[in-house]
Amino acid sequence: MGRFRPIQWIRTLSPFSLPDLSGDELLAGVGELVPGRGSGRLLLGHYGEKEVREALEQFGVAEQVRRRGIHDYVLTIDASDPEHQRLLFFPGTEPVPGRNVGGVGGGPGHGKPRDPMAEMILREAFHRVSIPGKREPRRFHVLVIQWLCLQDPRLPTGPEVLLPGQKYPGLGAGKQVMEMLGAMMRRRRLDGILNRPEFVHNAILYSSRFRYVNPVAQGRLLALQVLLERMSLHELAWAVERGQVVEDGTRAHFRWYQAEQIWPNCDELTRYFDGDYYRTVAEETRQRTTYRVSADKP
Repeated sequence: MGRFRPIQWIRTLSPFSLPDLSGDELLAGVGELVPGRGSGRLLLGHYGEKEVREALEQFGVAEQVRRRGIHDYVLTIDASDPEHQRLLFFPGTEPVPGRNVGGVGGGPGHGKPRDPMAEMILREAFHRVSIPGKREPRRFHVLVIQWLCLQDPRLPTGPEVLLPGQKYPGLGAGKQVMEMLGAMMRRRRLDGILNRPEFVHNAILYSSRFRYVNPVAQGRLLALQVLLERMSLHELAWAVERGQVVEDGTRAHFRWYQAEQIWPNCDELTRYFDGDYYRTVAEETRQRTTYRVSADKP
């Protein structure tokens, strides 16, 4: 898993005239996000440690961790900031040295901090999307993944095993975590989950459920995935990171772009992604865009 940052279009992606697809608006009022039982303890105002642990069991995250020989973990929640609802868990049973998150862990001088197995930063927000045929952008209530890191700090590191942006090899629980977040989305009756993948491998791994709001970005990702027919995801990720992927038509070195992906959970977003406009633009972009890997760097 990787990091999510604000959208950064490296260059113009298409001659099509596309709507303005950016802009988040936070839910009005801290109380709406964090009601009731203690603002600093409940993730998104609803999920305490008990509920999170039950979800980790139900969706197989805890089992995946146990398969790696980690049978106990410390879970911490810091929901004091509505814009950055933070969840972490660490291997072991003792408070985390050098940490003070959600009331768990010591401060400076209480030992050396250690890296988490998992860290998530979430928030709920209204996100505007311009839908063809609608006069005004539509607002959708979404769960925003601002940061998601799943890793095994016990494993050896090195470029032969790491993907771009990774400090340690992955935990192998990405699918289970996404199932858990999807259940949260449905239970909260949200319109979708939104992220902005920082690296190409994140976007590809999420592409079974997420689609880019911008159909041109979706088409470019589909064209890029053709390279996976003759190389591994690890090889493709590093080729993109090193600037070795070249677009045949322009001979320009491909630069990864960060943009919004959404996992839809409402009829209007589903119709948009399945509609003629979106499918046509994405497919035309895919057909006219081809990439190859070159030994040359920009």
